[in-house]
Amino acid sequence: MGLLVYLCVFLFLEGTARIGYKIFINPPKDETWFAYSPDLMWELKPNFIGNVGHAKRKFDSQGFLSVDTLQRNDSKKKVLFIGDSNTFGLHVSAESTFVEILDSLLPEISMINLGVPGYTSYQGCQMLIKHGLKLNPDILVVSFNFNDRRYVINSEYTDNAITFQQEYERQLRMRKIKFLENIYLYRSMRFLFRKAGIIKSYQFNINEVKINNFYPRVTPENYRKNLVRITELAKDKNIHVIFMLLKDNPIQTEHLTKGIKYLNNSQYDQAIENLKLAIRHPNWFSDLARKYLAIAYEKQGLLEESEKILTTTAVISLHGAYPIYLDTEYNQIMMQVAENDNVKIIDAGRVLDQNNSYVDFCHPDIKGHQKIAHLLYDSLVEILKYKPEHSEIEPQTDTF
Repeated sequence: MGLLVYLCVFLFLEGTARIGYKIFINPPKDETWFAYSPDLMWELKPNFIGNVGHAKRKFDSQGFLSVDTLQRNDSKKKVLFIGDSNTFGLHVSAESTFVEILDSLLPEISMINLGVPGYTSYQGCQMLIKHGLKLNPDILVVSFNFNDRRYVINSEYTDNAITFQQEYERQLRMRKIKFLENIYLYRSMRFLFRKAGIIKSYQFNINEVKINNFYPRVTPENYRKNLVRITELAKDKNIHVIFMLLKDNPIQTEHLTKGIKYLNNSQYDQAIENLKLAIRHPNWFSDLARKYLAIAYEKQGLLEESEKILTTTAVISLHGAYPIYLDTEYNQIMMQVAENDNVKIIDAGRVLDQNNSYVDFCHPDIKGHQKIAHLLYDSLVEILKYKPEHSEIEPQTDTF
């Protein structure tokens, strides 16, 4: 009878937890396209077939894009691309990415895409060490910016070897108790413990936090170090390096950009007006607008308003939250490294801006990928001394 009573109580609590979990918690669906890694945090999941960013992708048994499986081991000259979701080609088909467009334009050269959604320059450097150099590429195209600038709540979550190893080990422990995921009472208790800060997670809500206490996943200083390290690794193997600049969608940063311009010109009323508009229409850059609005308030002696506007509600994920640095700040670092190390740099952001070739806050649309391919074409042909028989590519001028 005692066991029966306990069983009835458990079933009642479990049923209540299931109802409450689905109504009040309603967590996002688990991402299945990646697998955790001790040195990269996450990689493409081997043998995955499904949608990533609203477009179908297929990965091979090694965890690389299937379209590149044969090319990784062929004898052709190779161009290797490391980058984030822009290089991976989020929101467009695999065939529509600038890497695959270049593959069709230069069939005698193997274009290999090692871009992974959410990657920073730190992960790109580790990817190059772990996989890229083994492919013996002739050219390395490097493009990182957006994810480096995304904030995390403290230094423990910034990109580094210790953090990656700890999260990997935590995921291993989670797998051992995976059967508990079927018990909603366990799920609900875990959620409440995370909310209370008793256990840590890379994905949870944080209430009443201060933006000025956040850290970018990769600081400007470390961003510079990562780019220098990538360049050194490539040049040690006689690999030509190309940096590619990308940026945020100027339509979504319009009021932010205007506000900062007014702020730099000491026109504080106009700065406050525009930065308020940037916050009023929530998007990926609202918290960055808060950061500068607080400065504008402080300049006018409105310390209480400055302190208040820094308070926000954040949602931290495995990839970090919103950016807290401008794209121009990190692009300036990339240009400086390129100049110091004699690296060719291509401004792809400029050509995307010309016709607003974006699908969202930073990702190129299909036309944008075509523009990037055309922009890279001449540089690749020049470096590889390749003479294509047929070409419909017009010369580009956005190479520095």
